[in-house]
Amino acid sequence: FKQLKKYLGMEGVVCNSGRKKSANPGPIDNKPLFKNDSSDIRDHMIDELDFFLVPEEAWDLLVDEFGIREEQEPLKRKVVEHGMFIKHCKVEVYLLEFQLSENSNPKEIIKKKFSKS
Repeated sequence: FKQLKKYLGMEGVVCNSGRKKSANPGPIDNKPLFKNDSSDIRDHMIDELDFFLVPEEAWDLLVDEFGIREEQEPLKRKVVEHGMFIKHCKVEVYLLEFQLSENSNPKEIIKKKFSKS
């Protein structure tokens, strides 16, 4: 994110066009957000330290400007409402995981993730 801000001229010295060419961050790479086996996102990540949340329109602009690494998809998340009496909205970064099995075969368990919304 720091490199992106530098490239867009939001900090430091910039060239005539407003962008410092040497600071171009290159294509978006979400790989560091995933566990080593690439099965799911890492646990206990912190917003604005490990990742940044952006609206879909901003994501589209970033992909148009910088591209995205091959074989990667955006990590779309929903905004969900929290609270019983005092409601507030929050981006649901981590989905709920359920372990499912049939009564006829309780040892065969499959894991599925669901959104609260």
